[in-house]
Amino acid sequence: MNRFFKYGSVALTAVLALVLGSCTDEYEYTPVSMPDNACITLSAEETNVYFEGAQENQSFTFNVNRPDSLKENAVTVSLVCDNDKVTLPESVSFAAGETTKEVTATCSLAKGEKVTVSISASEADANVYSEKQYIVITLERDKYAWIACGKAMFADYTFSDGESAEVEVQRCEGEGVENTYKLVQPFTAVYGEGTGDVRFELNTDGTIKELITDGGVIATLAGYDYYFNSVQYGAYCNFEKTEDGIYVVNTLLKKGSSLYTGGQFIFLWTEGYPF
Repeated sequence: MNRFFKYGSVALTAVLALVLGSCTDEYEYTPVSMPDNACITLSAEETNVYFEGAQENQSFTFNVNRPDSLKENAVTVSLVCDNDKVTLPESVSFAAGETTKEVTATCSLAKGEKVTVSISASEADANVYSEKQYIVITLERDKYAWIACGKAMFADYTFSDGESAEVEVQRCEGEGVENTYKLVQPFTAVYGEGTGDVRFELNTDGTIKELITDGGVIATLAGYDYYFNSVQYGAYCNFEKTEDGIYVVNTLLKKGSSLYTGGQFIFLWTEGYPF
């Protein structure tokens, strides 16, 4: 056994010597050079832009950048986008010493439309060796237009004993959604955190028709989703109106794949009740 390792070690040493001996101490390579142009790259603080349904004038911003090594001279560059729904400035001009310019683009999305676009400098101006030579931005417009129509007092009994705040009520404008309403970010109004509008639809006589959710989720707060599924979990998920005009919503709470009981909030329409 020892003789095997001894001779094996000698053989391995010989192979390594042969391989190392065949290598030169110097390795010549040609580094990638900067393109002979303005070397433009792009960046954006927000790559997902959402427009309200009533927002006809749509715009967003991003930055056009050039390296410090090329900032001594003034230069004008052009931009391109792969979608004609986005309108870019015809050119972007850098004064001597400037390395970043904020650019405003406009777009024209129809209600409910969502597009993903790529924006870059023209091939003559872009730093084609940089992964930042372009940016990809997703633009989305709400399929509804929401119009302010009143106010409501909102109170949550899930994470408090009824902490409350006055919130704006908006009405959905459009064919087939005449009796659709929402409370605007009520959990943020109460707690200073949380996301989600409470949306609901009423019948033409003012009675409740349904609570509207995104895949069962009404809103999110403290890492939990207010989860509503009255078909599968009717004992815990319901939306009712009392004789005093108070709307009561009971929900489950969802975190990951786990469901918990105890979600409840109420609201009372205080201004602009339509019925």
